[in-house]
Amino acid sequence: WRVQVGTGSFKLTDWVDSSVATLVRNEAYWDKNNVGPGKGDQLPYADAVKILIIPDMSTQIAALRTGKADAYSMGGAVSREDFASLQKTNPQLNDYRFLQLPLQIGFRRDKPELPFKDIRVRKALMMATDMISMKNGLYGGEAELIDSPARILYPSIYTPLDKLPAETQELYAYNPDKAKALLKDAGYPNGFKTSLTIDSSSVASDMAQTIKAMWIKVGVDVDIQIKENAVFQQLWATRSYPEMEMTMNAGGNGALFVRYSFGYFRGTNSYNPSYANDPPGSDPVIEKAYEDLAKAINVDFAACDKIIKDINPYILSQAFIVPTPAPYVHRVWQPWLRDFYGEGPAKLWLQYVWLDRAMKEQMTGIR
Repeated sequence: WRVQVGTGSFKLTDWVDSSVATLVRNEAYWDKNNVGPGKGDQLPYADAVKILIIPDMSTQIAALRTGKADAYSMGGAVSREDFASLQKTNPQLNDYRFLQLPLQIGFRRDKPELPFKDIRVRKALMMATDMISMKNGLYGGEAELIDSPARILYPSIYTPLDKLPAETQELYAYNPDKAKALLKDAGYPNGFKTSLTIDSSSVASDMAQTIKAMWIKVGVDVDIQIKENAVFQQLWATRSYPEMEMTMNAGGNGALFVRYSFGYFRGTNSYNPSYANDPPGSDPVIEKAYEDLAKAINVDFAACDKIIKDINPYILSQAFIVPTPAPYVHRVWQPWLRDFYGEGPAKLWLQYVWLDRAMKEQMTGIR
């Protein structure tokens, strides 16, 4: 990190592993504020930024609660439980509610010795996953059951669950008896053993354990393989996990490069965790939609969206992935952190923010 060259608004000057990263203002930064009362101001505003690396979640929340942290997780989100607690103890905190990307399970459908090529197996695993209990139990009802391949935020390509064909709606209704029957029809009357590769985050671990407990009820025994982040990213990028992998769904967020390339369901790329339509043309329905899309892209985006909306019910019916609900979560920050409105990654906003030191000292006694 000492020899990196870039054009960002801050320069990394110190790093203490698992403790703190210190950044100072880049005096040669190229951009100026182009809107509002500060129009024309040289950016960034802050002299320095300290990123506190706090692995323990309760300690993170305590830092926010006591005013030692100005924002949480550089634009990340607090859990539903922690947000409810903060509302009681720190009602002055600002917050922004948004729909978080959900976790999903993809399959190695390219390996003929594995069971996942069979649509009956994939449908069985969906029916063995109690998504409604997840939504109501894990997320207090604040979640969306369908968030891929399109999310509710994009009505031009989204189809609500109750508007899908009945056989597709059935996939989202917990039905272990039907799941067992499908597995038996597919040649697995006693289920099977399989492995699930996940990253080392507690979120992935908790979800994997939840699904493992559900699937064992239909005879599917899941060996959870936890990988350190760098190893996991390599396995994800090369799609070289042994059998199944749990990833964060990035396709439902409306990213154009995923949406208009059928990135999750076509060809050799890391966004296609289940090898759908790989090689291209092996699924003629998806390939035909892709070819139609190629004729309209950058010419008629309304036509593009119609093609995507029309094909999405088919994609959902194929159970290429086992999704989990997408939860609504909150970004939180202190009232003295000005010109921040709940944006995402820090690269989008860090150069604009400034601290109202007088307010902070008045409220906390901290200078």
